[in-house]
Amino acid sequence: MPDLSKFTVHLVIFAGLVLTTAALAIYRLMCDRDNDYHIHATADEAGSVGKQDAVAHRVMAIEKWGKTLTTVTVIYFVVLVGLVLYNEWLRSSSTVMVN
Repeated sequence: MPDLSKFTVHLVIFAGLVLTTAALAIYRLMCDRDNDYHIHATADEAGSVGKQDAVAHRVMAIEKWGKTLTTVTVIYFVVLVGLVLYNEWLRSSSTVMVN
């Protein structure tokens, strides 16, 4: 079993990244929930076009940040696993067995 006490700070940072990514995904779902996907082409529906445009820009910005944050989280996780494995490899190679 690996000794994770050296990696407590990194695990807390990783947990924060995961929670932030999940919160952003939930926020994106909430913003997109009231979105109207119908095309409004008549003069009576001109107000709806502005609202659709604003929601679309907000959702696109959230998507951009979500993809970036997901990529950072995955890369951080891979590096963290690599550090844990490397640490375990160093610990196992320096262990002296006495008969």
